[in-house]
Order: sequence, then C-alpha cells, then structure tokens
Amino acid sequence: MRIAISSEGAGMDARPSRIFGRCPYMLLADPETGRLESLTNPGARASGGAGVRTAQFVVDQGATVVLTGKIGPNAKEVLDAAHVEVLESDGATAREVIEHFRAGELRAMRESAPKRGGGGGRRGGGGGGNRRSGGSRGS
Repeated sequence: MRIAISSEGAGMDARPSRIFGRCPYMLLADPETGRLESLTNPGARASGGAGVRTAQFVVDQGATVVLTGKIGPNAKEVLDAAHVEVLESDGATAREVIEHFRAGELRAMRESAPKRGGGGGRRGGGGGGNRRSGGSRGS
C-alpha cells in the first residue's frame, strides 16, 4: 500500500499541507515498511489545472490513499475514478499523519471544495472578458 501526503516539505518531520493541488511536495509512504519518498509536486506551479495534474501524478505513483486538507472537485473526481481513497489529514508532521492513518483515526473526505463558477482556474473566470455580444457597436 502506498499513501500520498500533501506536504510543505520533504521528510517525515515535514508539516502536512492543507491544500492538495498546489502543495510543494507529495510524500509517498508505505505504512507497513516505513519507507518514504519525498517528491516535488509537478502541479504546484501549474498555471491552471493544478489539482488535476497533482491527482494524476499521485495515481501514476501508485498511491491508493491520499491524506490531505482541502481538495478541489476536479482533483477529487480524478482520484475517485482511479479508486484512490481521500482522507482528511490531521497532525503536525507527516509522521503524525501516518500514525493517525495506521490507527484508523482519519475521516474520509466526503465533500471537496466547491467548484468555482465560470470555467475553473485560480480566479474562476471563464475568459472572454473582451467578448462582444452580437451586433455592431457605435453605428
């Protein structure tokens, strides 16, 4: 079993990140063996679609569980489709989060952050701010 933990830094003593898509690091842990990999999150600096990119990265790494704070609906859909369980993280360090996981103390994430209106992206805009709506102007 591999679990992915959204993190602010590398290693077991790193602080878990409260965000998923733009977390700086993704920690991949095997709770049975204690093995840990600290990987830079390729979605952290994406101009758009960070959550989906991070979710696909986690799936590609073979994780079956994600421990995180907030996660967007599109990222959650990717993880759900891949049968990756998403749990709310709780702990001051990655080590504590893993201990809470082993003890069965983490809750399943039932709802993701709401979708933003109008087309996604960090600002939620759908583009098209300069579109003209039919007809000609100034005649």
